[in-house]
Amino acid sequence: MMSAIANEATAARQPATVLARDLLKEGFAIEVDVPLEARRGQAEDEGRTIHFLQFGHKVGKEGGGFGYLNFFVHGESPEALEKYYGSTIVADAKLMKKSFQDGRAFMNVDLVPNDIAPTYRIFVLFNNSAKSKEAIPYSEVDWERFDTPIPLIGAVILVPLSATSLQTSTTTAPVAEKSETLPQKPTTDPQLNRLLAAGWKISSEDANEVKLAKGEKTMIHFKPRLKVKKKR
Repeated sequence: MMSAIANEATAARQPATVLARDLLKEGFAIEVDVPLEARRGQAEDEGRTIHFLQFGHKVGKEGGGFGYLNFFVHGESPEALEKYYGSTIVADAKLMKKSFQDGRAFMNVDLVPNDIAPTYRIFVLFNNSAKSKEAIPYSEVDWERFDTPIPLIGAVILVPLSATSLQTSTTTAPVAEKSETLPQKPTTDPQLNRLLAAGWKISSEDANEVKLAKGEKTMIHFKPRLKVKKKR
């Protein structure tokens, strides 16, 4: 199980010509949390309109900083996508790589919600550091790894649902159950209140974001930006 954050950074980019679409893996189903901040969009493809919700997960970049691995939840119409905001979905998934005319290449995950059982867990490796690897509670023997194109230095990790978590023990509780949560108080953020009402717990927060946990699942919620009135 993995969580994700909304990515608005790519929305401002001008579209570039796609040279190739490579299918890296298909025929698997995963469970994913769709953030409330997911961006709704549409694209034209061979005469048909594709409707989607877009969100991303941070991935490290060469030389420092980070980029995003994007997820796209597909639907028949904008209205059909509304119900997925802030919810956990199970979807048929495809792992794709797009190569553009300007030399860039990106990996993305296409999702079509379906009433099926998940077959894999999905994780996004931020980089190849030991700390990033330790955040995935499964042996690397069980990993099916797909490295992100340069300049990103992360990877998509798929783990079969049959794999045994390294956190599973007959004598100790899973790490997620041991983590402390902050006192849950009503906030002035309506979206955050909806998550708290749905059973999410605040594990930490700073001036810009709130980290939440629900069992073994985690999520990052970005605090709304305050609008500053311009002086006349």
